[in-house]
Amino acid sequence: MMDMTIETEGEDLEMVFEYAKGLDYVDKGRFSLVGESMGGFVSAVVGAKIATGLRSMVLWYPAFNIPEDAKKRMAQGSTDPMGIKISPEFDPVVSAINVKDFQSVFTKPVCIIHGNVDKIVPIENSYKALGVYPNAKLHVIDGADHGFDGADSDRARALTIDFLRETC
Repeated sequence: MMDMTIETEGEDLEMVFEYAKGLDYVDKGRFSLVGESMGGFVSAVVGAKIATGLRSMVLWYPAFNIPEDAKKRMAQGSTDPMGIKISPEFDPVVSAINVKDFQSVFTKPVCIIHGNVDKIVPIENSYKALGVYPNAKLHVIDGADHGFDGADSDRARALTIDFLRETC
C-alpha cells in the first residue's frame, strides 16, 4: 500500500490486459473486467480507458466512495484509512478523480453486485452509478456486508457467471 496509487493499480491492470490480449489461446473479442471494492473502482477507471477492447464489466461492491473519502482524510490530515498506511501520493491522486466522468463514458453492460448492509462502501454509491452508467444493472444481496461470504459469495458468483454468459 505504501508504493501504490489508483494510477499505479490502473497501470498494472492495463499491463495485464495487454498481456492477456497477446496470448494465443485467448479470444480477444470476449474480454470483461471483474473487480471487487477498490479493485472494482480501478476496473471501472481502466474500463473507461479500454472500453473498445471490452464486452462488459462486473463490479462487486465497487468503492466509488474512494475519492470523497480521500478528500475527507486530506482535510483531517489523516493518512491511514482503516488503520492501513498508504502512499503519500494516494489521496492527492485519487481525490482528483471524478467518478461520473469514467462511469458516463462506459456504454457496455455493467453488472454491479452490492450488499445492502455494507459498512465500508455505502450501497448508495452503486445506486448513484445506475443513474450514470448508460447500461448498468444492480443486484442487491440482502443482508450482505462488504466482502461476500458463504451463501452471499455463492449468489454473487452465480450472478457474475450468468452476466458473463449473457455478455460474452
